[in-house]
Amino acid sequence: MTAPTSFLFGSGRSGTVVLLRLINLDPGVVVRNEPDELSDSPLGRALGQSGVRDDANDGTAIDVALDTSGGFGRRFDEALAAIRTRRGTRDHPWATRKAWHRPIPLKLLNAGLKAGLRQRLQRGREAWEVPGWAADRAALAAAPLSVKINNGPALARWLAAERPDLRAMEIVRHPGGFLASWRARWLNRPGVDPAAVLAKNRARLAAVAAAEPAWGERWGDPAALDVDASELWYWRYSNEAVLAAYAGDTRLLPIGFERFCREPQAHAEAVYRHLGLPYTDRVRAGVAAEMQGSTEIASAWKQKLGPERVALVEAVLAGSPLADLVEA
Repeated sequence: MTAPTSFLFGSGRSGTVVLLRLINLDPGVVVRNEPDELSDSPLGRALGQSGVRDDANDGTAIDVALDTSGGFGRRFDEALAAIRTRRGTRDHPWATRKAWHRPIPLKLLNAGLKAGLRQRLQRGREAWEVPGWAADRAALAAAPLSVKINNGPALARWLAAERPDLRAMEIVRHPGGFLASWRARWLNRPGVDPAAVLAKNRARLAAVAAAEPAWGERWGDPAALDVDASELWYWRYSNEAVLAAYAGDTRLLPIGFERFCREPQAHAEAVYRHLGLPYTDRVRAGVAAEMQGSTEIASAWKQKLGPERVALVEAVLAGSPLADLVEA
């Protein structure tokens, strides 16, 4: 690969968005938010994604069984090069002027791209090349890249084995906080059918069990699990499997969300060090502004889950190496 690349793994509602915003404070790095989930994404095509994923999709292409046949490595590297010079509907506004930006005020850069986004959405497009008026495309193509991926343990296993120069991070939230946020922000939203979510949850657990029977023995018959239990067991599988893919290798930086919220500067600096990025005073100030009130957010779940769900959370977490990473 022509420039440093890193991947950020994690479940939804677990701090991945916040961490990507903090990485975006660096003036050189290109950050991409879930580029594999866009309908016209080069990375999605390379990874075998059959369409846009969401919280109720099985995501088996990169979570359970990644198809690495037929020149996959070449296609993957070409896709990374392609997404480095693109923007998509899920990407965040630029938080600071980048070294590869044209000499245009940041506010105008973001406003111009927002206007372009509206035009492209009207044409049914979700990703596009960064225009030459906004960036020096040669410098952009050579810039460090950090990519956020939802879940993705099968991809993590391949990266750990086949891309030794690539850095990875995984941020893990306490399953109680994850469950409370998932219920509030996804399951209980208007228009979401809990029965459909449960059916897809059970289907993806069955897919995991077929590929890895040891996991199936842990949760038993998916048909016996309710929607909370099925979501929590998939949370454990996806997060624990990413951790296991690197087996203590320092190329993966595991991050506990609650600890990050309690000591954001120390953890953000560790992230920057892991990525080989300078942790400047300007970045430090940006982290302080971004992380205001984060401790209260991290601990709020304790008041939202009743005793039965708390007991379920504890049962799913019991015996997992993730227990050493998360805090109640």
